Amino acid sequence: MKKETTTEKYIKKAVEESKKSFENTTISNCTFTGVQFNEAATDAIIHIADALETNCKACFENAKALEKLSSILKASGVEIESFINIGNKK
Repeated sequence: MKKETTTEKYIKKAVEESKKSFENTTISNCTFTGVQFNEAATDAIIHIADALETNCKACFENAKALEKLSSILKASGVEIESFINIGNKK
């Protein structure tokens, strides 16, 4: 069991104090109005999710292919150096 941090102790104490202030509280006639999606929006979300999944699978396959290519080049004695420059061009 890990030792409880000071922050966790304060949070636990605050939760306990909050519980006491809400004892015997009854909530009634409460409604929640959330976001409602129509059929077109739901279809769009599903298509986007499907495309992301397909792209993820393709990226994984590309990574495996690059790994194989790298192994072949390395075994052949080919060295590839890459330079990556991230930032603003001056």
